Amino acid sequence: MSEYYLDRHQEALAAQVDFPPSSWQLLRDEQLIARSQTVLNRLQEALASDGSPTSGDGIGTTTVTEAPTNDPPVAAAAPLADYGLTAASAAALEKELQDYVAIVSAPQTSTAGRAAMTKMLRERFIDIARHLERMDKLIDAFRTTPAGVAFAESWTAARNIYDRSHGPSTPPTDPPSTSEPMA
Repeated sequence: MSEYYLDRHQEALAAQVDFPPSSWQLLRDEQLIARSQTVLNRLQEALASDGSPTSGDGIGTTTVTEAPTNDPPVAAAAPLADYGLTAASAAALEKELQDYVAIVSAPQTSTAGRAAMTKMLRERFIDIARHLERMDKLIDAFRTTPAGVAFAESWTAARNIYDRSHGPSTPPTDPPSTSEPMA
């Protein structure tokens, strides 16, 4: 792409898109996205105005006008397609850039999603506790028949939570330290 701009004497635009492969490899994700977006923007602009070269640094929209000079005439620059730059290549670059942005932002998006879900958990636990308390009050109505009694006792047993991950109720004591000097 830089050759395209250099052939049109647009050095400022050429400098915006002229990066050696090694400089691309050293960029952080955000920098890589920004540079890729710059290249994509310049390519799309060039595709939109192919065949109408601009003067100066290429930043303005001033078109080249014939002015009397002593310089020999410059041959017309080749169209973008001669440089291998087409609408298809711009579309491919845009798709790759969007895919890369999605990959880079995926960890942040998933972290935010998990944080939102974790925040909702407390509310959900409170709602479930309220429902269980209501059901606990209703369970006594089932104690009128033998099957109801069995159901109510099963319910009560299931509602008891046993924390088996802890050891005895007395905390363990530290072994006595030996104060013998080391040789």
